[in-house]
This record gives sequence, C-alpha cells and structure tokens, in this order.
Amino acid sequence: MAGYSELLDFAKKMAIVSGQMMLKAKQQGQLDIQKKQDGSFVTKVDLAIDHYLRREIGKYYPDHNLITEESGMIKNSDSDYCWVLDPIDGTHNYMSGLGMFAVAIGVMVENKPVIGVIYDPTADNLYSAVHGGGAWLNDQVLCCDLTKVNKQFGMVGFSYKNRFSNAINGLTDIDWIPHVRCLGSSAIGCMLVASNILEVYHDTKNHIWDVVAAYVILTEAGSVVRILPEQMTDKHFLGHFDILCCGSERTRHLELAV
Repeated sequence: MAGYSELLDFAKKMAIVSGQMMLKAKQQGQLDIQKKQDGSFVTKVDLAIDHYLRREIGKYYPDHNLITEESGMIKNSDSDYCWVLDPIDGTHNYMSGLGMFAVAIGVMVENKPVIGVIYDPTADNLYSAVHGGGAWLNDQVLCCDLTKVNKQFGMVGFSYKNRFSNAINGLTDIDWIPHVRCLGSSAIGCMLVASNILEVYHDTKNHIWDVVAAYVILTEAGSVVRILPEQMTDKHFLGHFDILCCGSERTRHLELAV
C-alpha cells in the first residue's frame, strides 16, 4: 500500500479540481452539448476535464498508460501502470441539472485495479481506496456493513438503456424490493452501496472506465462485487462489463447471469 499512497493523493487532488471544473462551468452555463456517434452526450466540460487529467498525469507520470472515455487508449510505454479515467460519469444528469454525476479515476497495475477515487462535487463527497489499505469517504473510514443494512425497503439502481431483472439470477424471487431507481451514474450507484444507502446496485454494458475505480472502493469497503467479464485488462477497453454490487446479507447471494 505504501507504494501507492503518492498515486492515491495525486488522484484525489485531480478529482477535486475536476469537480470544481464541473460546478464552475455549470454555473456559467458553458456546456456546449454535443452528441457522439454512439448516441451518448458529451459536453465541453467532459473534454476539458479529460484534457486536464491527461495533462497532469503526463506531466508527473509520463511513462504511465491511460484509458479514458473521451480519448480511448493512450499507450505511452510498456509500463505496468494504467490510469482509467471517466471525466464525468453521468453526463446526461450533469447537463440536465440532476445532481448525480462524478469524476472517476482508477489505476491498474499489471491489469489489476489497485486505486480508486470517485468525487461527487454536488455533495462534496470524495470516495477513495487503495488495494489492501481500506476505503474512505472524505476523512472517514468507509465500511459497508453487510449485517447492518436492513432498511424498510430496498432500492436498486440500473442503467436506463438495459433491462434489470433478466440479468440477475434469483432477483425475481425477492419480494422486498418494491422501489427501483434509475440513477444515471454507475459511479454514484456503486458508492451508495459502499455507503450503506443502497442494498444492491446493478448496471450493464459499462465500459472499463465505469468500473475500475468503483471496484476498488467497493471491495475495500467490504461490499460484495461481481463483474463480468471478471478480468479488467487494457485488452477489454472497448468491451462491456456488467457490475453487481451487494450491500446486505439478503443480497449477497445474487449472481450475474452469464
């Protein structure tokens, strides 16, 4: 863990600056919304944060490789280190005035996620974790207590583009989830599980930049996390991932359908 502390602090500082950029541009109405070829939206702020993150990493870690939502794969060397970046997770929420969006910064070493930082600037919540070193929400230890989460109802988040129930074995047998929420941000949904707010979160057709940071934080916080495919490597950066995060004893048995 000691070897990663410098990278973690660096990622946290970049995340906070990125969040400030989001809020400032939103207040000034400088979004310049465009539609990408895949039908998703991108704003000038997505691109500005992407440029900022790539510039900072290139300045201090020029040999590290990168994968970003807006720039794709950037291979600078044969380094085992790869930064995985989502400048704004929840762009549609961001441009629509909904307060559920975040920047997600992850680091993989030898294709294994080891650092995760997610910053929600609306709530000023900075989630961070390092492999083997625990997880934090701001300055407090983040712990998903599977035995503690027992609310009057369960909530589920999922991508609005994809079906939920067909992807999870056993979900149809659960009668205690009367409320389903479509959050519009995988990063926020995962962090709500890690924070003992959601009991389960599921999302399909994620890209690698949607899952790396969240995976580290969730696992270090003690959540049960299932991802398909199980391996997150730079070879999969154009592929899709399904993620299922379980935050209670009565959800931990759920499995992703293969």
